[in-house]
Amino acid sequence: MKKALIFLSLAVSVVACKQSQEPKNETADMYEASELSQTMRDMVEYSKLVREQIRNDEQVSPVPEHIWNLKKAEGTRDEHLEDAFQALADPYLEALKGLKTGDSNAYYYSKSIAACKACHSSYCGGPLQVINQLGL
Repeated sequence: MKKALIFLSLAVSVVACKQSQEPKNETADMYEASELSQTMRDMVEYSKLVREQIRNDEQVSPVPEHIWNLKKAEGTRDEHLEDAFQALADPYLEALKGLKTGDSNAYYYSKSIAACKACHSSYCGGPLQVINQLGL
């Protein structure tokens, strides 16, 4: 009886080890950012670039064209269709127009970051931690 129990334990151990070594064919569901989410990520990268250019007293790079379409970029929950979102996007786009003139870049850059904070105080507060780090 004792030998049978030892044999059974060894057999179970071998089978368990063999199963744990077999590769799994599971695939993870990959997150695909909405058009609005990707645009906002690009806005962060553009803001980082402009911040450094302002700090180094360099000419500010042009705004990437797709950022001008912020109000039309499709959101995950269709927030881009809401009047409140549309109104909150306006100050950001106005600040970018100011950057485009090349005059008072620090002022307009700060206005653009303030616009981002205002919007993300109403919609999706998660990015505020990143936005707060974008100040001059």
